[in-house]
Amino acid sequence: MSLKIYFILSEPTEDCLVGYLYNLLSTNENYSIKMKYYLFIKKIRLHLIDEWYNSFEDFKKANSLIHNSDKIVVFAHGLKNPPLPVLIGAYILKMNNYIDSNWFNKLDNINLGVFYTCFGARILSDNKWRTLLKQWVSFDGYFILFKGILFNKFNKELFELMFFAIIENSNAGQLKQTLVSIFENQMAKLKQKWKSSSSKREKSIYFNSMLCLTSYKSLIRSY
Repeated sequence: MSLKIYFILSEPTEDCLVGYLYNLLSTNENYSIKMKYYLFIKKIRLHLIDEWYNSFEDFKKANSLIHNSDKIVVFAHGLKNPPLPVLIGAYILKMNNYIDSNWFNKLDNINLGVFYTCFGARILSDNKWRTLLKQWVSFDGYFILFKGILFNKFNKELFELMFFAIIENSNAGQLKQTLVSIFENQMAKLKQKWKSSSSKREKSIYFNSMLCLTSYKSLIRSY
């Protein structure tokens, strides 16, 4: 089975943070040999959802996709105060549509969902989402990320480690702790680089990256 990762856009790719991550993470540059191998043998599969579908099932059928995994990873935009506990994506802000738990209407075989969305924990704590997902890991606040050439290498290294952790952990609580350890280890490395660097530009990159990791560590939740 492969780890299936879905990126749901809410804006054109060049403007959307989710689109930036998809473009960044779907290329082999700056990946480890292990990650390149996983992508080559399709143990990790990345899928872009950049147009509206009435349901996850419709997306799979339209793209001849079979979700043969007991885990699902979703990158999307979450609303802080939605009219319903929803995610948003696929240009739906312009279409006045929402992605809610009904959109993912058939996830019977899913044991663990990992949602990289702002206020994901708040959304997934709703009873309808709890009925849909046996376990989940997400964030209770704004998912901060710096994008652009200066942060590409850091972002790729971080998400590679996070994807490996998801593959290796089937329990939400254990996965959360593993991710916290990843954040702490990466912060320690960045702090050392920050101390030893004499470049103001590099120091700024390391400092902002540490801010992201501090935020992830404090906001991550599991159920």
